[in-house]
Amino acid sequence: MTNLKKPGFSFRLRGMGRYLPERVMKSEEIDQKAGWAVGTTATKFRIKQRHYASDMETTTFMGAKALEEALNEAGLKAGELDLLISAAASVEQPIPYQASLLHRAIGLERSGIPCFDIDTTCLSFVTALQVAAHFLQAGTYKRIAIVTSEIASIAINWEVPECFTLFGDGAACWILEADPTGEHGLFAHHLKTYSYGSAFCEMRAGATKFNMRRPPPSPNDYLFSMDGPEAFKLAVTYVHEFMGELMGKSGLSLKDIDLIAPHQASPLALHHMKTQLKIPDEKYVNYIADYGNQVAASIPIALYRAREEGRWTPGKNLLLVGTSAGISLGGAILRL
Repeated sequence: MTNLKKPGFSFRLRGMGRYLPERVMKSEEIDQKAGWAVGTTATKFRIKQRHYASDMETTTFMGAKALEEALNEAGLKAGELDLLISAAASVEQPIPYQASLLHRAIGLERSGIPCFDIDTTCLSFVTALQVAAHFLQAGTYKRIAIVTSEIASIAINWEVPECFTLFGDGAACWILEADPTGEHGLFAHHLKTYSYGSAFCEMRAGATKFNMRRPPPSPNDYLFSMDGPEAFKLAVTYVHEFMGELMGKSGLSLKDIDLIAPHQASPLALHHMKTQLKIPDEKYVNYIADYGNQVAASIPIALYRAREEGRWTPGKNLLLVGTSAGISLGGAILRL
């Protein structure tokens, strides 16, 4: 039964949107591309399919589609927003920042409505929720759109199975606004960073260190690389302490949580968290077989589907939790 304690930061969810690329690669196609026997991807990696963006489905295009759906659900026009946040690791180009491209794409180019980016890689959406909660609580803004649009497929190294079987593309949007009743909002947010693991998940080229003028040692430095076992070991080392601190901040217990939406990092990470925290199936969101790791979009896309399936209804307590390159652990406890 949902705990009736009121959140410390009050706001409500006005609208949600999602965009999934049209291109779907089934597990059999992945087997063929990898040169594996048919069924390997499905059995070994527990993967059914992945959505991959086409050249026309840019991060801006996908984000705009998700935002348009959220605006339609909310019964709003883009000009009725007070702030637009792009919360993602993917950017269409280094300059200008991604939020400004999205701002222009949805017709706000002469509005003066502010926008900015937040990037804590896979935790960007969760971090943006914390920022939005403070703004809404303070009255700085009354209506905020958070858009997360990720194209991980562009950086896939098809020579590394743990990369090409894992990632997918997609976009999501939440529109949040002040809640005068105080019944909905954020109970707690927590973020901890252990940067000794910063090299465990990285793309080394494409910015100021290695680029067109200063080429990297290898073309593969432009692609995502990961030391999966070391990243997993780091997360496992700190997850119990982290969860205890997050729950302590909220004033709630795991029994008070109605649905847990973890970052869809990998099948192994999802299984470990569920097992270690003894989370029952009905409370756990796991759609990695269909969508893969969609970077920061994985949590809001998972929650979109959970709502479609009736697993999440208004007034429920939600726990969002995950890890990101850096390496950071982050989480938020909400009632929406």
